[in-house]
Amino acid sequence: MAIRPADHGVVAAQGGGVPLLYSQSGGTVSVSGVYTYVKWLASGSLTITGNNRNVEWFQLSGGASGGKANLNGSGAGGGGAGGYWAHTVTNMASEVHTVTVGAGAAGATVPPTGIMSSGNNGSPTTVNPAGSPIFEVYGGGFGAGFSYSVPSYYDGHVGGCGGGGGGGSWNGSGGLATGPQGPGAVTGVTGNRGGDGTRAYVTGQIGGGGGGGVGSAGVTATWGSGASTFAGNGGSGATHALLTGVGLSTVGGGGGGCGSATSHGPTSFGSGGSGGGTPGVNGASNAAPANSGSGTGGAHENSGSGAGGSGLVICRWVTLI
Repeated sequence: MAIRPADHGVVAAQGGGVPLLYSQSGGTVSVSGVYTYVKWLASGSLTITGNNRNVEWFQLSGGASGGKANLNGSGAGGGGAGGYWAHTVTNMASEVHTVTVGAGAAGATVPPTGIMSSGNNGSPTTVNPAGSPIFEVYGGGFGAGFSYSVPSYYDGHVGGCGGGGGGGSWNGSGGLATGPQGPGAVTGVTGNRGGDGTRAYVTGQIGGGGGGGVGSAGVTATWGSGASTFAGNGGSGATHALLTGVGLSTVGGGGGGCGSATSHGPTSFGSGGSGGGTPGVNGASNAAPANSGSGTGGAHENSGSGAGGSGLVICRWVTLI
């Protein structure tokens, strides 16, 4: 893959044809096969000034963080991956298109012992043409903590991919996924929901659900005597032609849940899905990789969850027509 400085102008190629006239900021420009690509790992812009054509886009928003369970043998849900949207803008207009890459969510803080907290939502990723409606993809939904008295904390949150539900005296529900917004037809939801948390009666085995990924839903936690893993795994990530065209692979894994079989301390962590944040030490979870759009795992007791992965934007067009 040939890389050129990400600044100004047109990308030339062998053989005749007319190039798109453009400038860009904040991204990296490359040529692979018949296509010119621009990849943004942080916010920037694309300005088209002439020879308009169809432009393909891949938008990935920021991943969410997992929740934190309290000390009462409870479980926390994993954070959902950021939503994504692969779409084509026909005859893209000659104007400035502002690109905003969504940040990954901050991790759940470490409040006093015995206090739960939910994770945080990822931030949306947008492409905003100067004279047209905005193209927006929602950030991942936070993973649930667990509370005996505050129901809003034990359900995973809605997002580009939903967060996992918490586990405890109630079955926390996984958050639902919501589709992108923009001009033209949006064909359904592109993310997946989070897994449900489990409710334990006498076994003491309690688990949080996994966060949803862009490739599959988060896994619902299990419970019952003999179950070796109570917490749900995060949903899988996925890849796309625009990702492989710039040398990237799988993005958008959900974070795994956290479970417990005792009154203190975690005994089970669900795995992060295809790039989702992984379990750490002492009941914590690790941060997701930058620009992965992945969610992070649930945490337990006196530990916090890691930060979600930031998003990215890629576009491409046929270099010479």
